Amino acid sequence: MLRFILINMFIFTHFMAGAQSLKQKQKYFEGQYRAYGEIISILKLDTIFVDETLYLDEDKLNKGRKNKKIYEVKYKINKLRDKITEYFKEKKIFVRGSSSAGTSSVEVVSKKERERAKIDSFEVVKINNEREREKNDSLEMIIKINEGRERAKIDSFEMMIKINEGHERAKIDSFEVVIKINEGRERAKIDSLEMVIKINEGHERAKIDSLEMVISTLITKKDRKLRECNEKMEVVKNEYNDVEIERDSLIVKVRHHNEECKKIHKKQARLLESTLEKCKEEKVKFNKEINYYRYVSNECKEEKAKFKRERDYCEQQQKETQIGHKKIIQELETYNHYYDAKYQAGEPLITDKKGLYFKIELKTPPIIVEKLQFNIEKYTISEFDKKFRKSVTKFKQDVEDITSENGNLDYEIFIQGKADADIGTQFEKPQVENYMFNSIYVLRRNQSNNNQFTFNKKLFLLNNPYRNNDLPNLRGAFIKKVLNSPPNGFPKSKLHVLNGDVVDEINPTERSVTIYLYIDTVINDN
Repeated sequence: MLRFILINMFIFTHFMAGAQSLKQKQKYFEGQYRAYGEIISILKLDTIFVDETLYLDEDKLNKGRKNKKIYEVKYKINKLRDKITEYFKEKKIFVRGSSSAGTSSVEVVSKKERERAKIDSFEVVKINNEREREKNDSLEMIIKINEGRERAKIDSFEMMIKINEGHERAKIDSFEVVIKINEGRERAKIDSLEMVIKINEGHERAKIDSLEMVISTLITKKDRKLRECNEKMEVVKNEYNDVEIERDSLIVKVRHHNEECKKIHKKQARLLESTLEKCKEEKVKFNKEINYYRYVSNECKEEKAKFKRERDYCEQQQKETQIGHKKIIQELETYNHYYDAKYQAGEPLITDKKGLYFKIELKTPPIIVEKLQFNIEKYTISEFDKKFRKSVTKFKQDVEDITSENGNLDYEIFIQGKADADIGTQFEKPQVENYMFNSIYVLRRNQSNNNQFTFNKKLFLLNNPYRNNDLPNLRGAFIKKVLNSPPNGFPKSKLHVLNGDVVDEINPTERSVTIYLYIDTVINDN
């Protein structure tokens, strides 16, 4: 058993010396681990179970995953080897081993095992020799492989030489073809040059012939022109003689004309003197007018400057008015719980009354919101004060605040009653005792624009008992009276009733009145 242990230790020691690559080391350590395990089992020692990660060196672990595996195996081997060494110390067995290039010796210090160690070392030598033979065989195999590669290289080199020879031949053939093509081109150039020379000779001959023909025609034209010029010279001589005769007669006429001109010049000089006198007088008069115009111009400049100041003031007032309009619209259209106000842009409701118009809808306080509306065939609201008195008070206070804050602006309130063609259009009912209206002053509609009213009042007579056609104006008169009622009502002079109409349909929403607030301020919609 001890001999087996020593042999295994020797083999692993020798194998460790020859291990070169990482894979070989890994295989070596794994084999060594298995061998030590067998030794432990043969010696009947306890198996070692240890948490390897607690004992590994952290610097070695950081070298990489491959090294980690090797060091884990080495750790296990070291633990096994320590266990075996303790066993040998207890048995008092001392082992010493060494390895060198191709030779190994093991010396066993034990009286009983000396001879066995010699036999084992002999067997180890045999094993090493077999390994050397295997190495020689592998070396011969490598030599043969290299010889085959050299032959393949030689064959490929010969093939390349043949291919290059073929390329050279192809180059020579193509060069000869190029030479032949160039020779053909040179011949074609020579032929075309001879043809051009012949053509040019023909052109020169044709030019000479045409030039001779041109010369002959020019000579003919010259002779004809000379004859024509001689004839014209004769005519001109005759005309010149006639002109000389006319010139003499004209000289006589000119002399006579000069005398007449002198007489006329004298008359003109006298007339000019008189005209100059008149011009001087006109000039004095004109200077007076210029001075007057300068005076007027200065006054115009002053008026213009005054007009510019007034225009700037008006523009400033207009800007301020527009700003005031926006402020008033914003203040009135701000949501509140008592009434809704909506600005009415476009044409004024009342002819010749430009300003701001707002459509007002009274509401009850916010717990139960209810808008102003009459029951069918009625022109009064029995609980008006209970439902809408706070809304009227709030509306009046807001109007007074806004008009006073913007320069004590004047305002008017226009009320237009409405009625629908309800089922009972043929009814007749007596007027309410507390709100008896025999006649009402209403504003008439504009005849040219049905959407506008004039400020001319018309007396509207009411029937008692009243009928459906009387309801619009009765409802308007009722709202006017309750808006005027104390303690917080509007002044009666500010309240006006617009002539109302009956809508030709059954619509409960038309059983109401429309209230318009007018604020008297000039508005520029542009």
